[in-house]
Amino acid sequence: MPEFPFASNAVRSSIPLLFVENSTYADIKSPKLCALAHGIQHASGSIILTTDADCVAPPDWVQSVVSYFEEGVGVVTGLTIFEKKETMSRLFWGIQFLDFLSYNSIAAGAIGWNRMLVSNGSNMAFRRDAFDAAGGFETLKHINTGDDSLLAQKITREGRWSSRFAFSPSSTISTQPAATIREMFHQRLRWVGQTAYYPPYMMFFMISTFIMFVILAVTLPLTLVRWNAVPWIVLLIKFTVDYATMLRFTRMTNTQNAMKYFIPTAIIHIPMILIATVGGYFFSFEWKNRSMKKESAA
Repeated sequence: MPEFPFASNAVRSSIPLLFVENSTYADIKSPKLCALAHGIQHASGSIILTTDADCVAPPDWVQSVVSYFEEGVGVVTGLTIFEKKETMSRLFWGIQFLDFLSYNSIAAGAIGWNRMLVSNGSNMAFRRDAFDAAGGFETLKHINTGDDSLLAQKITREGRWSSRFAFSPSSTISTQPAATIREMFHQRLRWVGQTAYYPPYMMFFMISTFIMFVILAVTLPLTLVRWNAVPWIVLLIKFTVDYATMLRFTRMTNTQNAMKYFIPTAIIHIPMILIATVGGYFFSFEWKNRSMKKESAA
């Protein structure tokens, strides 16, 4: 049996496992989506849980996540955190940790407003009935990234199914951060690529944010030549809102230690978003030793 952290924990917890050899589907281009489709095809339960091979789940993860499926709940997404490697710089780990927590906070905040924006496949669950009713992966076969968020959006789009964010510590998954700056950069390219398929109202918000970041990136340096307080006031407001949001979320998830990395994360946030957005939309990214684009050729 392959040595996967999650599989090892499952064996120790006496969770019955069925290992199936992956299969290829002529109409599905993404290797990950092929594996998911094949696994779901062999699943017999009414609730499907997904995680990644490099993730570690607590012993009660399955029971904890399933407990969030009240009547009418079709999809649940939970917190995923980064464990620090002994050989990794604490600053590099901390920036990735807080940045990824912000991704989780967006998911939780949107769900709190009865919206599904993002969902992380490393810690996600959905009803089989909801998956089938949404058409499964039928409209996602051509993409290489974002199947988790896009599937969750499909499930909740018609209003029949709602979503929940699993805050319980027993629902929290841990994984490893990117090992190098290059790997982190390509990871962000992959994350950004999925937004090309988001609904119009989400695209409007993201395009508006991107335009604001471009304006700040241009005007802030110009203030050193000719002083203007407006860009700095806008930046201060952004930092204040970001800090307040992340402080509340980290308190809710008992990850307050990540806030000590807020300043360096905030400093690189705007240039990273700008570079990743352009790269994710127009260039290829590396993932699992493969070079990919957000959409596969037919």
